Amino acid sequence: MIHTFKENVKPNWAGESTALGSDSGDSLVSNYYYDTEGYDLIVCAVPYTGISSGASLVLTASQGTGTTGAASKSISGASTSVLSTATTDTGVLIVQVRPWELDSSGGFQYVGFKALDADGDNADIVSMIVMQMNPRYGQATLAADR
Repeated sequence: MIHTFKENVKPNWAGESTALGSDSGDSLVSNYYYDTEGYDLIVCAVPYTGISSGASLVLTASQGTGTTGAASKSISGASTSVLSTATTDTGVLIVQVRPWELDSSGGFQYVGFKALDADGDNADIVSMIVMQMNPRYGQATLAADR
């Protein structure tokens, strides 16, 4: 019998499409910090459109000691940005974080994300998808499939 693993990716909708600015101060922040325990990779993808020409959108990751981002601090190299050349620009920003990039000796095993656009025009359409990938545990039903 061939067993198909259905747990290789655990998607989390950290934020829904929104107009940045009026209700969120030009930023979109993940609902909570994601636990890296049991995963080899956490990826945040931010599709965007409508950013004012000449403005930038920045996606950064930070590490915390709990799901609320307690004692959060930056992760070296875990950010990316795009400079818009026209309001019709569309694209996706992606940041990947691996557990060994965190300060685990300081108790940091959670990762949160923030997309920030400082153009202030309230017309940007941005969403955020966070995926915990490559689980490091066996599937409970594996033994039953043999």
